[in-house]
Amino acid sequence: MTEADQVYGFPQAIPEEPKGPYLFGSYYRTLDYRSRLVLPPLFRPWFSQVVVVREWIGYSLTLCRPEDWLEIMARLTETEMKHLSLIEVESLAADHTASSKIDKMGRFLIPPQLLAYAGLKPGDRTLVLGVGKRVEVWNMQKRDEFVEAMKIKSTGSTSSLLDWFLRRGGKEIHLV
Repeated sequence: MTEADQVYGFPQAIPEEPKGPYLFGSYYRTLDYRSRLVLPPLFRPWFSQVVVVREWIGYSLTLCRPEDWLEIMARLTETEMKHLSLIEVESLAADHTASSKIDKMGRFLIPPQLLAYAGLKPGDRTLVLGVGKRVEVWNMQKRDEFVEAMKIKSTGSTSSLLDWFLRRGGKEIHLV
């Protein structure tokens, strides 16, 4: 982008959303001593400069772009408005969510309360899964426990696709 394309240093064109299959794949990453995680290189263009980090299922964390987080909040609000007020939904969601800047090396900080939730600490090896428009970060032991629970839950299930994934070890399961 040239200087002519900017006004007061801000780009005037909105970058195009990455085309194609979005975020898919499994990667192993180790948390550094400052509790930072390095995004896989293929995921970095998707996130730009900021990532929203949130508690997720099975004691995992989910990463998404700020605009995708707003979309998730809108869906959550629609669903939960039957039981809670808008202020309660927003407060509960914000309590377990943080945003973090991504540095030039693709690292971002995971806050202590989210590390504790996911059972992670500096030096831990994590599983990083691309799941469409978001990424899941798992403690390896918690992931195995989650997959085992899914195996038990799917016993007698009519979902042949789920059974096929679980027979392959469950490592390919990507819940949206």
